[in-house]
Amino acid sequence: MRLQKLLAIAGLGILSHGLFAQSVRIYRDAAAFESAAASFYRIDFDDIAPNTDISGQTIQGVTFQRTGAPLIVVRAEDTYTPTEGWAPGSVLNPNQNKLIATSGENVLSPGGIVLGPGPNPDIEDDSLTLIFQRPVPGFGFDHISQSADGASFTSVFVYAADGSLIFSETIPISDTNPGSPQDARPAADFWGILSDTPIARIVFVESDSNNVHPDCNIGYDSFRVVPEPASLFGLGVGLAGLVGLKRRKR
Repeated sequence: MRLQKLLAIAGLGILSHGLFAQSVRIYRDAAAFESAAASFYRIDFDDIAPNTDISGQTIQGVTFQRTGAPLIVVRAEDTYTPTEGWAPGSVLNPNQNKLIATSGENVLSPGGIVLGPGPNPDIEDDSLTLIFQRPVPGFGFDHISQSADGASFTSVFVYAADGSLIFSETIPISDTNPGSPQDARPAADFWGILSDTPIARIVFVESDSNNVHPDCNIGYDSFRVVPEPASLFGLGVGLAGLVGLKRRKR
């Protein structure tokens, strides 16, 4: 308990299962994640030609495995919401409901530039699996909503090399028009994780497959991959240092 209190005082925000079991920190703020990670590299898709299908490709040590629509890199500005196929009453703004890039021009948009209604898995199933050639202690990215209405249908599952589940949740998204969610604008929301247990695989499951409102398409941008333990994190260094600090204060 004393060690846990010390961690809390240090502001580490660790979610733990037992004193020396796996621990994770979840981030909704990119700057906080980048500061905590200290070292990371970025995959932003801007060096890939638009309309390239990267399904099955390995980029900077990360394999992009298709589990829904084909994994196509596009110019965010080229994405659009078609006017056909939506349920009656859906508010359509083809010039508004598109993906936005958070770095450069390109984004990863499973299914391509058409942000169409479901059920149409080849267009709107934006699920994705990332496999790390070497397990990493951290990962973050920008989740881009075609129409950010506060209702997220993207779940993330984080796995260790032995197949055990490290963490899972539904990724929170912005509500850009609380008074009229049918007319919500696109938005990007950061999500990141630092883990005591090295991360071998991350699975994103996007489950909005209906044609109600133009909100069933998402994109991905600005992946941050942490190649080494973050400062003050990890039982080998971080906790040992904190234990030493506590002992010196006795």
